[in-house]
Amino acid sequence: MRLFLMFATTRTALQRRFSFIFPVSLVLGMLMVACEQSPAPRPAPDPTPKAQQQVLRPRAHATAPTTTPKAIETATPEWTAAPDATAFIQVAVGENHSCALQNSGRVQCWGDNDDGQLDIPEGASFQQITAGYRFSCGIRDDGGIACWGRNDHQQIEAPDGQFTAIDAGWDHACALSGTAVTCWGWNANERATPPPGIAFTAVGAGAEHSCGLTADRDLVCWGKNNDRRADDGQGPFSALAVGASHTCVLQLNAAAVCQGANDAGQTTPPEKMFVQIGAGKEITCGLTTNGLVTCWGGYVGAAGSGELGVPQGPFSALSTGWNGACALHPNGNAQCWQYPSPAHPPPPYQHLNFESVISVNSLEQAVDVVPWPDGRLAVVEKKGRIVAHLQGSEKYVILDLIDTVDSDGAFLGMLSATIDPRYPVHPYLYVYFTVRDKSSQPWARLSRYPIRDSKAIRENELVILDIPLHIPAHGRHGDSHYGGTVRFDSQGMLYLGIGDSACFECPQSLDNLLGKIVRINVRRSSPSRPYSIPNNNPFIEKPGALPEIWAYGLRNPWRMTFDPKDGRLWIGDVGQNSEEEVSVADAGANLGWPILEG
Repeated sequence: MRLFLMFATTRTALQRRFSFIFPVSLVLGMLMVACEQSPAPRPAPDPTPKAQQQVLRPRAHATAPTTTPKAIETATPEWTAAPDATAFIQVAVGENHSCALQNSGRVQCWGDNDDGQLDIPEGASFQQITAGYRFSCGIRDDGGIACWGRNDHQQIEAPDGQFTAIDAGWDHACALSGTAVTCWGWNANERATPPPGIAFTAVGAGAEHSCGLTADRDLVCWGKNNDRRADDGQGPFSALAVGASHTCVLQLNAAAVCQGANDAGQTTPPEKMFVQIGAGKEITCGLTTNGLVTCWGGYVGAAGSGELGVPQGPFSALSTGWNGACALHPNGNAQCWQYPSPAHPPPPYQHLNFESVISVNSLEQAVDVVPWPDGRLAVVEKKGRIVAHLQGSEKYVILDLIDTVDSDGAFLGMLSATIDPRYPVHPYLYVYFTVRDKSSQPWARLSRYPIRDSKAIRENELVILDIPLHIPAHGRHGDSHYGGTVRFDSQGMLYLGIGDSACFECPQSLDNLLGKIVRINVRRSSPSRPYSIPNNNPFIEKPGALPEIWAYGLRNPWRMTFDPKDGRLWIGDVGQNSEEEVSVADAGANLGWPILEG
């Protein structure tokens, strides 16, 4: 993606030349690339000036705000941290990491590093940078390209040559050499195959399409175009932004026009004048002519819902990412923010049809079912395996933890699993189970496993949460009430139901996790920080209370689910003698056990 300044043409004239249709298109798990202005030129060792090109880029995270953001319900930004260094001249925001370029040519990157996207080549000095889906690239001072990070589609194997602009997308990247565009990486739908014989002045890479501005300032796109994100358009245009499933341009009169998916309002810009524009997945941002940032979109199913909360600025440059943005103050300080990721609501249930898809004879103590990305059903087996079922009794083993899972008792075993709802952007499987441990302390564990080639990779387990279970007064490890279900809500927060482990006093005490519903943020997990606490958890400021707790007073919350209509949590709790319980719980709820049963 890329950016440019603009000067003058009416919106009516643009709409005549660049007519767009905006069908609703839900695109799950696609990285999008953002736009940003080319860095300000820094002193070159060669007295011959280098041609500088404005470029677009992905997303970022930065320092705490010095101003109060505009309050928008469900769209209030969350502030994220950036390096303390100043004098940045460009920032590039990727899927789960960000990089910033200083005037000296030094690059700093921060965020997740699961694929080496923060491992900047030693000694390299850059004039431009970009960040994509878990990989980063930059144009060195000598005009060559260096990339680092994820390489499953050779996206970091950049071509040789002299380049003036570069942009990274989901799993491919494009760069400009003179007026020629070169793309590399995954080429499904020919997203990395620019049309021949066209002279370009700008280029941008999205999730499954790419676009460029021609020497005549027209828009030319290639790649996937099921929702018209890759339609060509007659200019003149001055700037380009390529997102996951939409494309935006700036007219010469500084107005923004967008095309492609509009399921969250991302292609419905306000009537403002912009000097820079950036496109993400379900948001779009622009830098106005007076140095302020405006963002829109972010409301799935409510296209055109209005503007989002932003910092007040003023700013000199902007980069828009997957679900947030980063802007540079005139002094070079970075300020970054993100928006809670909206969920894609399922269609309303108008009627139900039942069909037998798995043979009963093929099930072995099934306790949970997970829709698998390839369309099959993944069944969680109590003894410690997750298997996908084909027609009849044939199985495909997704994950085998039989030697780790303690399943010897009635309540013990592998109890639940779920996939991150933003798969494949976050390609992870979360599993909850009791641990086979020869020590005197029994444990229940929540772990994360990356998904590759339709399997969960056991060797790359990340333990998110270990829960010490209750040891009764008689000194023996009981076999009672471990829960549980693990699920994500519409904002991407993870919920886990944990039983009381036969500890009667635990569910009413907030200093332990037994008999509770836990709510945590696992989106930026690492071995040193496997989860964080959402800042709106109900007991985060209560002295003596564990901030992970979302609801309490439960006996054995064996199953739970989110209502697709209103997002409220339904919990099935196991009773003791006479009453079972189904609760619709809110944050901070006390559901009564053991004072009340049912």
